[in-house]
Amino acid sequence: MKIRQKHVTIPTTTPKKERRMYRKILGLVRLFFHLLSKNCRKTINEIVDTLVVNNQNVIKQKIFVMMVGYSKTGKTSSIKDDVRLNKFFKLSSDDIHDLLNSKLSFLKDDNTTNGKAYWERQYLTKIIRKKALEKAFSKGLAIVSDSANLVRSMRYSWLRMAKKYSYETIIIWVICPEKELLSRLKKHDDDLISKGESATWVNLYNNIQKEIFDPPLPSEADSIKILICSNGSRHYC
Repeated sequence: MKIRQKHVTIPTTTPKKERRMYRKILGLVRLFFHLLSKNCRKTINEIVDTLVVNNQNVIKQKIFVMMVGYSKTGKTSSIKDDVRLNKFFKLSSDDIHDLLNSKLSFLKDDNTTNGKAYWERQYLTKIIRKKALEKAFSKGLAIVSDSANLVRSMRYSWLRMAKKYSYETIIIWVICPEKELLSRLKKHDDDLISKGESATWVNLYNNIQKEIFDPPLPSEADSIKILICSNGSRHYC
């Protein structure tokens, strides 16, 4: 008797979330092998020292401020324009990325979310942020974390560390209306394209940041402030 075989169509493309998970795992594996290098570990420690040493003349007060919000909502400019926050030790993801890119050749790519080193850079940034925070906390420096800080579990880690050193914790949630934010992101992408670089900001917002964002809860910190940044003005609500 002839058995009729059922034709099975195998998808040629992997769902977006599965592709992202694959790239995250691949980035973690690559990082593991890079961390076996003494030079890589030495460079990480040098970056931490550079970040903290360059901020020795800041206020010494046990206050930890964590900025929360999508990229380009106005977190960095809000810190610069705040007379008090501008005197804090500012730990910025952008600063860490710049130092990593300049010192570790295996991170060289197009600096987009699709770049081959994207996830390695993200993991290394977390490692450096943890080490830099521990050093700054131990020195009693007033600290402001200038990063997106979108994932609650990661916020919990940094805030718990602050409490370990008896710091007051404050979350400033920076919000920009989505239509205006998308306009800002597109403008930054257009600037990149005009320089012959790859667009990244709109994709980062739509395909990564929106999916992982956990809005801050009142229980996460001693206090939470909401800062609205829109049309060139800022106000707390």
